[in-house]
Amino acid sequence: MTKKDHGKMKIRNGFVSNSSSSSFVIHKRNLSETQIVKILNYQNEVEEYLKDNPLVYDDNYMDNEFDFSYVEDTWYIKEYEDFIFGETSMDNFSFSTFFRFINVSDKDVCWDDGYYSDPSTEQDEFLKEERKKLRKDKLSKIDKNEHI
Repeated sequence: MTKKDHGKMKIRNGFVSNSSSSSFVIHKRNLSETQIVKILNYQNEVEEYLKDNPLVYDDNYMDNEFDFSYVEDTWYIKEYEDFIFGETSMDNFSFSTFFRFINVSDKDVCWDDGYYSDPSTEQDEFLKEERKKLRKDKLSKIDKNEHI
């Protein structure tokens, strides 16, 4: 799911909404410690990247591998014990592009439209499924160790 901002026009592949607000959840089991730190400090990561890769516009179209325009449109990021939640009321800054930048897979992220202070019902269900996968993985490892 990526989006690019071309002038004032927004093009989004993936979910579509009339809302400019968005939220996401991602279970920490799918992230490295480095990725977690980068998500929690995403603005610093983007600013460092932009020092060596300034935004370039060509005929009103972005000509950068990672479109980090609108970085000033901030996201509220909250770390929980086993997942990270992010939300914004103005999603011009593409967090999906940031996830691509730090090599986070789209399949590991659950997006929702709208402004929420906590994960939505759909995101809660996504997290329940991720927790089930984690338990299954742990049980599989225990079973494997018992057979050694």
